[in-house]
Amino acid sequence: MVVFRRRNSQRTVEEMQRNILEIENKYKSENSRLKKKYESEHREFEIQIDNLNRTNAELGKANKSLATKLRVGYSIVFIHL
Repeated sequence: MVVFRRRNSQRTVEEMQRNILEIENKYKSENSRLKKKYESEHREFEIQIDNLNRTNAELGKANKSLATKLRVGYSIVFIHL
């Protein structure tokens, strides 16, 4: 009877160890998949930020140019008045 219980306990321990390994492998692969996904998203966000900064700089230059033209236009109008 003691031998049977010991074998049964050994099987239970081995089964639990297999289950633990399966769970570890499952979560390692899931972790790897998520890491790749988030790294890819991070790269995409960096590209978007670069594009937005570039667009913002271009709009700032255009705004300055328009402000200068507006000042020159007002100057001409006031000179002729």
